[in-house]
Amino acid sequence: MNANGGGHRMLAQLRLAWLLAILPLPIAAVLLAWQGVAAEAMTIWLVAAIPSAIAAFRMLGGAGKRLHRLAQRIAHAGEAGEQVKELAGDEEELRCIADAYNQLRRTIDQTEQKYRAVTIRLMVYSQEIEKHQKQMREELLLRSELGRYVGQNVVEQLVQNRTKMHTNEERQVTVIFADARSFTAISESLTPEEVIAMLNAYFEGMVAIVFKHHGVLDKFVGDQLMAVFGLMREEEHALHAVQAAIEMRQISIEIARQRRMAGLPAFEVGIGINSGRVVVGNVGATNRMDYTVIGDAVNVAARLEGIAGERQILTTEATYQLCGAQIPMQPIGVKMLRNRGEPIVCYQVSE
Repeated sequence: MNANGGGHRMLAQLRLAWLLAILPLPIAAVLLAWQGVAAEAMTIWLVAAIPSAIAAFRMLGGAGKRLHRLAQRIAHAGEAGEQVKELAGDEEELRCIADAYNQLRRTIDQTEQKYRAVTIRLMVYSQEIEKHQKQMREELLLRSELGRYVGQNVVEQLVQNRTKMHTNEERQVTVIFADARSFTAISESLTPEEVIAMLNAYFEGMVAIVFKHHGVLDKFVGDQLMAVFGLMREEEHALHAVQAAIEMRQISIEIARQRRMAGLPAFEVGIGINSGRVVVGNVGATNRMDYTVIGDAVNVAARLEGIAGERQILTTEATYQLCGAQIPMQPIGVKMLRNRGEPIVCYQVSE
């Protein structure tokens, strides 16, 4: 049964009850006009109205009971989130109401399903946004940290290949050690603030040169600086390292000249350079790691720096062969290095 048919039937029953209730009125009016006596007419009208009123109230009461039963079923179905079951018997005329409720129930269920689907999508989007925000924060932190060790021109390359920083690998590189000569003796005559200011001015220029020539600042050890060339730009790493060392010597000479003109104690620099294969990776403890290089090539560069004099740049045969004739160098013979059994051939970079 459709809603319109059920609604029409219920309306017809209500109209019939209303007709039965008012039917005695015209009869009473006719009797009143015919007899001309109000009391008698009213008595006749009351007698005639009682049966029709009783019939009307019975019809209305039956409809009310059916409506009440349907309301109870709808209430129970609503609490359970279900549809009203098929109506039968004397409740057939109320199916239109049940059908309307069931249609509403279906619409609510569909809306809830859509709401859940939208909620799930929003949760997924929220997780993706949070993931991207975390990646952005990590990238900003990585850029900030990398900016302390390499030039800005190679930060982008490191960010794009950040996975390389978490793996250990063997690489061919060139290592520089630069040390300020007589720095300890000079610092004894200065205040701590003056020592820090002197070191910062010295390292500021040295690190800028390292970055300029595509090197990576490995570490500071007191007044000593260690840099690696070939991690960011593998080609001609020895040439870049020697060019950087020459500029380091020049800037240290200029810093010393300015300090002497100001009546301040000055220092010179000694530099050692070596090329060879090293292991590149993270070294340290769980809560403190350093991205560095280790190997015999690193030790040789450090030993060369130890025997270099003021303003002197010493290199090995390996670095000399990689640079070729591009940088003027003179052999200075065979040198014995500390803690090494075999001597090595050394070269001095011309001033």
